[in-house]
Amino acid sequence: MSEDQNTRDQALPSASPYPPAADTPTWRPLIKPYLLKLASKVTDQGPKEHSISFPIGDTSILVSPLDQALALRAAENLEPEKPHHLLLLDALGMEILIAVARRKAEKSEGSKKTAAEDRLEQGLDFGYRISHAMTIRIRKLRDEGEMDAADEVHDSWRRLTSLIDEVEHAVKSKAVELEETPEQDRFVYQWDSSGATSGATRHPVKTSKTPTPSPPANSDKGRQHLVLAVLILVLGAVVTNLLLSRSHQLQDFSVEDFPKIPGIEQVINRSPVLLIVVSEREWIACDRYEKSEAIDSVRKIIEPAGYKRVEFRSRISGNLASWNGGSDIVITK
Repeated sequence: MSEDQNTRDQALPSASPYPPAADTPTWRPLIKPYLLKLASKVTDQGPKEHSISFPIGDTSILVSPLDQALALRAAENLEPEKPHHLLLLDALGMEILIAVARRKAEKSEGSKKTAAEDRLEQGLDFGYRISHAMTIRIRKLRDEGEMDAADEVHDSWRRLTSLIDEVEHAVKSKAVELEETPEQDRFVYQWDSSGATSGATRHPVKTSKTPTPSPPANSDKGRQHLVLAVLILVLGAVVTNLLLSRSHQLQDFSVEDFPKIPGIEQVINRSPVLLIVVSEREWIACDRYEKSEAIDSVRKIIEPAGYKRVEFRSRISGNLASWNGGSDIVITK
Protein backbone atom coordinates (compact mmCIF):
# COMPACT_ATOMS: atom_id res chain seq x y z
CA MET A 1 0.00 0.00 0.00
CA SER A 2 1.38 3.43 -0.96
CA GLU A 3 2.09 6.11 1.61
CA ASP A 4 -0.63 8.36 0.10
CA GLN A 5 -3.20 5.57 0.27
CA ASN A 6 -2.25 4.85 3.90
CA THR A 7 -2.69 8.53 4.78
CA ARG A 8 -6.14 8.57 3.18
CA ASP A 9 -7.18 5.46 5.10
CA GLN A 10 -6.13 6.99 8.41
CA ALA A 11 -8.20 10.09 7.63
CA LEU A 12 -11.40 8.06 7.15
CA PRO A 13 -14.00 8.75 9.88
CA SER A 14 -14.65 6.13 12.53
CA ALA A 15 -18.05 4.50 12.95
CA SER A 16 -20.64 7.18 13.56
CA PRO A 17 -24.10 6.84 15.13
CA TYR A 18 -25.48 9.14 12.43
CA PRO A 19 -25.53 9.00 8.63
CA PRO A 20 -23.66 11.75 6.74
CA ALA A 21 -25.57 15.03 6.71
CA ALA A 22 -24.96 18.42 5.16
CA ASP A 23 -25.95 20.29 8.32
CA THR A 24 -25.04 18.27 11.40
CA PRO A 25 -26.37 19.83 14.63
CA THR A 26 -23.66 21.03 17.03
CA TRP A 27 -24.56 18.53 19.73
CA ARG A 28 -24.19 15.35 17.67
CA PRO A 29 -20.39 15.05 17.89
CA LEU A 30 -20.72 15.47 21.67
CA ILE A 31 -23.24 12.68 22.18
CA LYS A 32 -21.68 10.25 19.68
CA PRO A 33 -19.44 8.48 22.26
CA TYR A 34 -22.36 8.01 24.64
CA LEU A 35 -24.54 6.40 21.98
CA LEU A 36 -21.74 4.04 20.95
CA LYS A 37 -21.21 3.10 24.61
CA LEU A 38 -24.94 2.47 25.01
CA ALA A 39 -24.94 0.26 21.91
CA SER A 40 -22.08 -1.72 23.42
CA LYS A 41 -24.01 -2.25 26.65
CA VAL A 42 -27.14 -3.31 24.76
CA THR A 43 -25.06 -5.76 22.74
CA ASP A 44 -23.54 -7.22 25.93
CA GLN A 45 -26.93 -7.71 27.57
CA GLY A 46 -28.82 -8.50 24.41
CA PRO A 47 -31.72 -6.33 23.20
CA LYS A 48 -34.92 -6.68 25.24
CA GLU A 49 -38.58 -6.49 24.30
CA HIS A 50 -39.14 -4.18 27.24
CA SER A 51 -37.55 -0.95 28.44
CA ILE A 52 -34.29 -1.31 30.34
CA SER A 53 -32.75 1.11 32.83
CA PHE A 54 -29.12 2.20 32.96
CA PRO A 55 -28.23 3.93 36.28
CA ILE A 56 -25.78 6.84 36.11
CA GLY A 57 -25.26 8.29 39.57
CA ASP A 58 -28.64 9.36 40.92
CA THR A 59 -30.17 9.23 37.44
CA SER A 60 -31.65 6.23 35.65
CA ILE A 61 -31.76 6.38 31.86
CA LEU A 62 -34.77 4.47 30.55
CA VAL A 63 -34.10 2.92 27.13
CA SER A 64 -37.14 1.65 25.23
CA PRO A 65 -37.04 -1.32 22.83
CA LEU A 66 -37.11 1.16 19.93
CA ASP A 67 -34.19 3.11 21.43
CA GLN A 68 -32.22 -0.13 21.80
CA ALA A 69 -32.80 -1.02 18.16
CA LEU A 70 -31.87 2.50 17.01
CA ALA A 71 -28.66 2.51 19.06
CA LEU A 72 -27.58 -0.87 17.64
CA ARG A 73 -28.39 0.20 14.10
CA ALA A 74 -26.58 3.51 14.52
CA ALA A 75 -23.47 1.79 15.90
CA GLU A 76 -23.27 -0.10 12.59
CA ASN A 77 -23.45 3.25 10.77
CA LEU A 78 -26.80 2.37 9.20
CA GLU A 79 -29.35 5.03 8.32
CA PRO A 80 -32.48 5.10 10.48
CA GLU A 81 -35.58 3.72 8.83
CA LYS A 82 -37.57 6.91 9.48
CA PRO A 83 -36.37 10.56 9.59
CA HIS A 84 -37.86 11.26 13.03
CA HIS A 85 -35.70 8.49 14.53
CA LEU A 86 -32.75 10.88 14.38
CA LEU A 87 -34.48 13.05 16.98
CA LEU A 88 -34.97 10.02 19.22
CA LEU A 89 -31.21 9.36 19.07
CA ASP A 90 -30.48 13.02 19.79
CA ALA A 91 -32.69 13.00 22.87
CA LEU A 92 -31.32 9.69 24.14
CA GLY A 93 -27.68 10.74 23.70
CA MET A 94 -28.32 14.09 25.40
CA GLU A 95 -29.99 12.37 28.35
CA ILE A 96 -26.84 10.30 28.89
CA LEU A 97 -24.57 13.35 28.48
CA ILE A 98 -26.56 15.32 31.06
CA ALA A 99 -26.60 12.43 33.54
CA VAL A 100 -22.85 11.84 33.22
CA ALA A 101 -22.05 15.56 33.55
CA ARG A 102 -24.29 15.82 36.60
CA ARG A 103 -22.55 12.90 38.31
CA LYS A 104 -19.09 14.30 37.54
CA ALA A 105 -20.10 17.75 38.80
CA GLU A 106 -21.23 16.21 42.10
CA LYS A 107 -18.16 14.00 42.55
CA SER A 108 -15.32 16.14 41.17
CA GLU A 109 -13.41 19.04 42.67
CA GLY A 110 -11.46 22.03 41.39
CA SER A 111 -11.03 22.46 37.66
CA LYS A 112 -12.63 19.09 36.89
CA LYS A 113 -15.76 20.14 38.77
CA THR A 114 -15.87 23.42 36.86
CA ALA A 115 -15.48 21.61 33.53
CA ALA A 116 -18.27 19.18 34.46
CA GLU A 117 -20.56 22.04 35.48
CA ASP A 118 -19.88 23.78 32.17
CA ARG A 119 -20.66 20.57 30.29
CA LEU A 120 -23.87 20.15 32.31
CA GLU A 121 -24.95 23.70 31.47
CA GLN A 122 -24.16 23.05 27.82
CA GLY A 123 -26.13 19.80 27.91
CA LEU A 124 -29.18 21.50 29.40
CA ASP A 125 -29.02 24.20 26.73
CA PHE A 126 -28.80 21.63 23.94
CA GLY A 127 -31.56 19.65 25.67
CA TYR A 128 -33.87 22.66 25.37
CA ARG A 129 -33.09 22.95 21.67
CA ILE A 130 -33.73 19.26 21.02
CA SER A 131 -36.95 19.47 23.02
CA HIS A 132 -38.06 22.42 20.91
CA ALA A 133 -37.24 20.57 17.67
CA MET A 134 -39.19 17.54 18.91
CA THR A 135 -42.23 19.69 19.74
CA ILE A 136 -42.28 21.04 16.19
CA ARG A 137 -41.88 17.54 14.74
CA ILE A 138 -44.71 16.18 16.91
CA ARG A 139 -47.08 18.86 15.62
CA LYS A 140 -46.04 18.21 12.02
CA LEU A 141 -46.47 14.43 12.33
CA ARG A 142 -49.92 14.83 13.87
CA ASP A 143 -50.94 17.27 11.14
CA GLU A 144 -49.85 14.64 8.60
CA GLY A 145 -51.82 11.92 10.39
CA GLU A 146 -48.68 10.03 11.50
CA MET A 147 -50.01 9.43 15.00
CA ASP A 148 -47.76 6.43 15.85
CA ALA A 149 -44.63 8.34 14.86
CA ALA A 150 -45.84 11.38 16.82
CA ASP A 151 -46.34 9.19 19.89
CA GLU A 152 -42.80 7.79 19.55
CA VAL A 153 -41.32 11.29 19.49
CA HIS A 154 -43.57 12.40 22.34
CA ASP A 155 -42.45 9.53 24.60
CA SER A 156 -38.82 10.43 23.98
CA TRP A 157 -39.58 14.16 24.47
CA ARG A 158 -41.24 13.42 27.82
CA ARG A 159 -38.22 11.50 29.14
CA LEU A 160 -35.80 14.26 28.07
CA THR A 161 -37.83 17.13 29.54
CA SER A 162 -38.41 15.20 32.78
CA LEU A 163 -34.65 14.77 33.21
CA ILE A 164 -34.01 18.46 32.47
CA ASP A 165 -36.63 19.48 35.05
CA GLU A 166 -35.17 17.07 37.61
CA VAL A 167 -31.61 18.34 37.17
CA GLU A 168 -32.62 22.01 37.20
CA HIS A 169 -34.66 21.50 40.37
CA ALA A 170 -31.74 19.72 42.07
CA VAL A 171 -29.30 22.48 41.10
CA LYS A 172 -31.62 25.26 42.32
CA SER A 173 -32.36 23.40 45.57
CA LYS A 174 -28.63 22.98 46.22
CA ALA A 175 -28.03 26.68 45.59
CA VAL A 176 -30.81 27.67 48.00
CA GLU A 177 -29.48 25.25 50.61
CA LEU A 178 -26.01 26.81 50.39
CA GLU A 179 -27.45 30.33 50.64
CA GLU A 180 -29.54 29.46 53.69
CA THR A 181 -26.68 27.84 55.63
CA PRO A 182 -25.31 30.49 58.04
CA GLU A 183 -21.58 31.04 57.78
CA GLN A 184 -21.36 30.94 61.57
CA ASP A 185 -22.61 27.33 61.69
CA ARG A 186 -19.87 24.84 62.41
CA PHE A 187 -19.39 21.42 64.02
CA VAL A 188 -17.32 20.55 67.08
CA TYR A 189 -16.49 17.17 68.54
CA GLN A 190 -17.42 16.38 72.12
CA TRP A 191 -14.70 14.29 73.74
CA ASP A 192 -15.17 12.04 76.75
CA SER A 193 -13.51 12.86 80.09
CA SER A 194 -10.54 10.59 79.37
CA GLY A 195 -9.68 12.54 76.23
CA ALA A 196 -10.11 9.46 74.00
CA THR A 197 -11.62 9.89 70.55
CA SER A 198 -13.74 6.75 70.76
CA GLY A 199 -17.39 7.50 71.09
CA ALA A 200 -16.92 11.10 69.98
CA THR A 201 -20.15 12.64 68.76
CA ARG A 202 -20.75 15.52 66.35
CA HIS A 203 -22.96 18.37 67.53
CA PRO A 204 -23.98 21.40 65.45
CA VAL A 205 -23.35 24.64 67.28
CA LYS A 206 -23.47 28.31 66.38
CA THR A 207 -20.81 30.79 67.31
CA SER A 208 -22.07 33.61 69.44
CA LYS A 209 -20.79 36.95 70.63
CA THR A 210 -19.61 37.54 74.21
CA PRO A 211 -22.73 37.88 76.42
CA THR A 212 -23.63 41.47 77.16
CA PRO A 213 -24.22 42.20 80.85
CA SER A 214 -27.85 42.89 81.73
CA PRO A 215 -28.58 46.61 82.09
CA PRO A 216 -29.42 47.87 85.56
CA ALA A 217 -33.06 48.22 86.49
CA ASN A 218 -32.89 52.02 86.57
CA SER A 219 -32.11 52.14 82.81
CA ASP A 220 -35.77 51.65 81.74
CA LYS A 221 -36.20 55.35 81.00
CA GLY A 222 -33.04 55.43 78.86
CA ARG A 223 -34.22 52.32 76.98
CA GLN A 224 -37.53 54.02 76.15
CA HIS A 225 -35.71 57.03 74.71
CA LEU A 226 -33.52 54.70 72.65
CA VAL A 227 -36.52 52.78 71.26
CA LEU A 228 -38.25 56.06 70.37
CA ALA A 229 -35.13 57.31 68.56
CA VAL A 230 -34.87 54.07 66.58
CA LEU A 231 -38.55 54.26 65.58
CA ILE A 232 -38.07 57.83 64.35
CA LEU A 233 -35.07 56.78 62.25
CA VAL A 234 -36.94 53.82 60.74
CA LEU A 235 -39.99 55.97 59.93
CA GLY A 236 -37.74 58.58 58.30
CA ALA A 237 -36.06 55.90 56.18
CA VAL A 238 -39.42 54.53 55.02
CA VAL A 239 -40.73 57.95 54.06
CA THR A 240 -37.49 58.78 52.23
CA ASN A 241 -37.64 55.49 50.33
CA LEU A 242 -41.23 56.15 49.26
CA LEU A 243 -40.32 59.62 48.03
CA LEU A 244 -37.32 58.29 46.11
CA SER A 245 -39.41 55.51 44.55
CA ARG A 246 -41.98 58.02 43.39
CA SER A 247 -39.34 60.33 41.96
CA HIS A 248 -37.64 57.45 40.12
CA GLN A 249 -40.73 55.95 38.47
CA LEU A 250 -39.49 53.78 35.62
CA GLN A 251 -40.75 53.81 32.07
CA ASP A 252 -44.22 52.34 31.55
CA PHE A 253 -44.69 49.52 29.04
CA SER A 254 -47.78 48.26 27.21
CA VAL A 255 -48.93 45.10 25.44
CA GLU A 256 -47.65 46.43 22.10
CA ASP A 257 -44.07 46.49 23.45
CA PHE A 258 -43.94 42.69 23.75
CA PRO A 259 -45.10 41.12 20.45
CA LYS A 260 -43.19 37.87 21.06
CA ILE A 261 -45.21 36.84 24.15
CA PRO A 262 -47.88 34.24 23.30
CA GLY A 263 -51.36 35.15 24.51
CA ILE A 264 -50.37 38.44 26.18
CA GLU A 265 -53.43 40.23 27.62
CA GLN A 266 -52.22 42.96 29.97
CA VAL A 267 -49.07 44.69 31.26
CA ILE A 268 -48.99 46.11 34.81
CA ASN A 269 -46.15 48.52 35.65
CA ARG A 270 -45.04 48.38 39.30
CA SER A 271 -41.51 49.76 39.26
CA PRO A 272 -39.09 48.07 39.57
CA VAL A 273 -41.28 44.98 38.89
CA LEU A 274 -43.29 44.35 35.73
CA LEU A 275 -46.35 42.06 35.75
CA ILE A 276 -47.46 40.45 32.49
CA VAL A 277 -50.85 38.74 32.27
CA VAL A 278 -51.19 36.06 29.58
CA SER A 279 -53.76 33.55 28.43
CA GLU A 280 -53.03 30.43 30.47
CA ARG A 281 -54.25 28.17 27.66
CA GLU A 282 -51.88 29.69 25.11
CA TRP A 283 -48.96 29.80 27.59
CA ILE A 284 -49.28 26.13 28.54
CA ALA A 285 -49.47 25.16 24.86
CA CYS A 286 -45.88 26.46 24.39
CA ASP A 287 -42.84 24.30 25.12
CA ARG A 288 -40.07 25.32 27.52
CA TYR A 289 -37.87 26.68 24.75
CA GLU A 290 -40.61 28.98 23.47
CA LYS A 291 -41.40 30.19 27.00
CA SER A 292 -37.71 30.82 27.71
CA GLU A 293 -37.39 32.80 24.47
CA ALA A 294 -40.47 34.88 25.35
CA ILE A 295 -39.12 35.72 28.81
CA ASP A 296 -35.71 36.61 27.41
CA SER A 297 -37.31 38.93 24.84
CA VAL A 298 -38.93 40.83 27.73
CA ARG A 299 -35.66 40.97 29.66
CA LYS A 300 -33.85 42.55 26.74
CA ILE A 301 -36.44 45.35 26.64
CA ILE A 302 -36.99 46.13 30.33
CA GLU A 303 -33.54 45.55 31.83
CA PRO A 304 -31.98 48.63 30.16
CA ALA A 305 -34.97 50.65 31.48
CA GLY A 306 -34.02 49.74 35.08
CA TYR A 307 -36.50 46.97 35.86
CA LYS A 308 -35.23 44.25 38.20
CA ARG A 309 -37.91 41.58 37.84
CA VAL A 310 -40.81 40.45 35.66
CA GLU A 311 -43.61 38.04 36.59
CA PHE A 312 -45.82 36.14 34.16
CA ARG A 313 -49.27 35.25 35.43
CA SER A 314 -52.73 34.49 34.11
CA ARG A 315 -56.11 35.48 35.44
CA ILE A 316 -56.28 32.00 36.98
CA SER A 317 -52.76 31.20 38.19
CA GLY A 318 -50.61 33.51 40.31
CA ASN A 319 -47.18 32.75 38.89
CA LEU A 320 -46.42 31.03 35.59
CA ALA A 321 -42.83 32.22 35.17
CA SER A 322 -40.44 34.98 36.18
CA TRP A 323 -37.18 36.74 35.45
CA ASN A 324 -35.35 37.70 38.63
CA GLY A 325 -32.36 39.62 37.32
CA GLY A 326 -29.24 38.51 35.47
CA SER A 327 -29.79 35.10 33.88
CA ASP A 328 -32.20 33.86 36.57
CA ILE A 329 -35.25 32.66 34.62
CA VAL A 330 -37.80 30.44 36.38
CA ILE A 331 -40.57 28.61 34.51
CA THR A 332 -43.17 27.35 36.98
CA LYS A 333 -45.86 26.21 34.58
